[in-house]
Amino acid sequence: MRNIAVDIGNTRIKVGVFEGSSIVDLLHFREVRELAELFEKETKAIISSVRKHTSDELSFLQNAGLWLDQKTSIPITIDYETPSTLGLDRVAGAVGAAVEFSERNVLIADIGTCLTIDYVSASGVFQGGIISPGLEMRLRAMRDYTGRLPLVDLKPLDGDYSYPGKSTRESMIVGAIHGIKHEIEGYIFDLRKETTDLHVILTGGDTSFFDSMVKATIFVCPELILTGLNRILLHNETNA
Repeated sequence: MRNIAVDIGNTRIKVGVFEGSSIVDLLHFREVRELAELFEKETKAIISSVRKHTSDELSFLQNAGLWLDQKTSIPITIDYETPSTLGLDRVAGAVGAAVEFSERNVLIADIGTCLTIDYVSASGVFQGGIISPGLEMRLRAMRDYTGRLPLVDLKPLDGDYSYPGKSTRESMIVGAIHGIKHEIEGYIFDLRKETTDLHVILTGGDTSFFDSMVKATIFVCPELILTGLNRILLHNETNA
């Protein structure tokens, strides 16, 4: 029997199909109802969502499989003062990191709508992290909170956008991209002064902008959250 891990993000839905601990297929959707055909098959599923759902969507999802929430049993320890507000995507990413790098210190940079940088210790404890604006959010904020800066479309990127920017558009993109780059590198630098054997994982929808820019030994794990979700599902099946 295959497992399905469903990650419902702010803009899209990612689904990983797993056999045991190995991912065998990756699917993308926009709307919750598009998942109905998947759930009709003989599978076990885990669902994580950061969206606000209608009552119909909630009813549909809650009956489809294990719904990840703050009460779900997970195979790591959470050291966080407000666990009830901790994003479930961050939880799943932390579990995925602990699986990929067992008994090692891991820093996870998830670059999506927001940038989150979280630390999981070698003993399997989520220690917390940071949340700041992601790439598109930074560009949109510059337009929304100024009188004359434009809204910049990132796609397609038709330049390398190295420093310095030679136009207003380039300067905005360079500022947003390199701001995130230096932010990630700064946290890596600070943490490596305090701990040894630190592994750095990049994940999230905008990882492609940064995987060759960050000046540190990194591992790119696009499906980290799905891997973590699947491991949480396996953990709950084992301990049922």
